Amino acid sequence: MAEASSTDAPTTGSFLSRSGSPPTLETTSDATFVGDTVRVEHNFLEETAEYRLGDVQRAAEEYWTVLLRKPDDPDFHRHLRPDLSEHLAYLYFWEETWQEPHPYRGRLGIPAQGSE
Repeated sequence: MAEASSTDAPTTGSFLSRSGSPPTLETTSDATFVGDTVRVEHNFLEETAEYRLGDVQRAAEEYWTVLLRKPDDPDFHRHLRPDLSEHLAYLYFWEETWQEPHPYRGRLGIPAQGSE
């Protein structure tokens, strides 16, 4: 499996990177990112597929908007910021972990500012 070089890494702001850091093999065991191509290898079958990075990003963004419309389960008790909707709780958790604003702030239903 080919490993992405730093010159082939996704650009800063890409949904696949934090602050321009290229994805690593440890965090993407099923996929290799090279230039504008995502190569997906099945873990158990000897099958691979390649997709354009832009297509993968658009599909992930569309899937996120579907998940965002899904109502929270009122019977499920969350320990992580139960005062917020699930997606906002995880957004703030991500930002607290990485100590930076999420790259999708202001897009796809994610508020541009705030940390309730």
